Amino acid sequence: MFLHNLSFKSLATNPCRVLFILVFLTAGCHKIDGTKADGKKVVIKDKNGLPVEIYTLKDSLLHGERILFFPDSKDTAVLETHKNGHFNGAYRSFFLKNKLKLKGQYINDEMVGLWYKYDERGFLIEEVTFSKNKENGPFKEFFPSGQLSVSGNYKNGNTEDGPLLFYNEEGKLVKKMICSGGICRTQWKDNQSTK
Repeated sequence: MFLHNLSFKSLATNPCRVLFILVFLTAGCHKIDGTKADGKKVVIKDKNGLPVEIYTLKDSLLHGERILFFPDSKDTAVLETHKNGHFNGAYRSFFLKNKLKLKGQYINDEMVGLWYKYDERGFLIEEVTFSKNKENGPFKEFFPSGQLSVSGNYKNGNTEDGPLLFYNEEGKLVKKMICSGGICRTQWKDNQSTK
């Protein structure tokens, strides 16, 4: 569920999502013709002199921090880390006004460890464990209040496996499901389980 809720309609109405998708689509194009820029910070600006992108090259490959900016703004859209042309290190994407939207870690071009997703007000709405670019391990979703809403486990992608727990806004467990390979069976709290 972490990165899977994008639709063409939502892309058309949200320029932040368009930028996010474009970054991921172009992420494989790390080779840049710019040997004269090796080891130096490169700043690309728009026609108004505002930064569009800042990066450093090593042997014509992205190396170190790369920053992408929102159009017509000094606000950071994406901050990513590269090593010899590969995603390696911290990744952050932002809403306008530098409000954190997504943060995680790459190792050798793969999303790994805990990734965090925030709403525009800065509240954590989801945390998901990744391994080899797939949701794999514990995940949690949160109400806007910050209270836990859902907790469970993904196995080899967006497939729930094991207990899937649902809470109300007061923190009370209201529903328990047991999942195997993405197929979930509901069990109700207070010994009212289904068979």
